[in-house]
Amino acid sequence: MVYARCRRLLRDRASAEDALHETFLRVRPYLTSVSDESELVPLLCRIATNYCLKVLRRRNLQARLVDSEIMPDSSPNHDEPLTRFHAKQALEQLSEQTRRVVLLTYAAGMTQDEVARSLGISRRTVVYRLSELRACNKPKRRAPRAMALGAAPA
Repeated sequence: MVYARCRRLLRDRASAEDALHETFLRVRPYLTSVSDESELVPLLCRIATNYCLKVLRRRNLQARLVDSEIMPDSSPNHDEPLTRFHAKQALEQLSEQTRRVVLLTYAAGMTQDEVARSLGISRRTVVYRLSELRACNKPKRRAPRAMALGAAPA
């Protein structure tokens, strides 16, 4: 029954088997608190469903990272989305923690408060980490050209 539910949700045999295994690992700590066997089936179904939904969210996030463009829309300095190439380059320059913040914010569409709660950091740290992304995406300014001697400024 649990396998069928996982298979129906995930639409993949191997993922459903993994979800089944994970469900039984996750239900184990609750077995002592279950007083009646009739409570076990809903508990198994709830754990399996929650795990499968988590897997689907992760798949969706990965698909969005591959298929979409990341655009820091909260920054007034960025009028155009980053291309996939530039987004990948920018992400590679960042620390692992900053990458997590960026991916949760822009790819998963989480708010700064949600990102902070999910990573166990402060909202201010999330803002700081996002500023690191913006800093590495700012175009490098070229030094002004030296004016020719005797030329009047335009």
